[in-house]
Amino acid sequence: MDEQFVGVANQSFTMEQGKTKLLNVIKEFDGSISAWTPIGTGWDYCDLTVDSDRLRVGVSAGGVVSVNGDPFTPNKYGRAMNVTNDAIRTSCMSALRLLDEENEPVYSGSPTQ
Repeated sequence: MDEQFVGVANQSFTMEQGKTKLLNVIKEFDGSISAWTPIGTGWDYCDLTVDSDRLRVGVSAGGVVSVNGDPFTPNKYGRAMNVTNDAIRTSCMSALRLLDEENEPVYSGSPTQ
């Protein structure tokens, strides 16, 4: 694991840093995003598309990335806040796998590779 999920609670992030981290992860999947749309106070949202699968992702003013409305990694990965590349990658991969439940996982390997 190149980044730890823990130990980031005392750090502060910006929306732009969150977007940059998300874009870095999206490149790994050969994905694309729609235009960012501000919703409410302090959140921007867009659609992430990988192949034919689509996820709704958002980034808060504090740099937290939500995947399908959840700003934390799934329970089986410890419910870490999505503020690191590893956490964002894990949440996206998990959500993509849920979309493809009847087939093989969209991506092979562990969610933190």
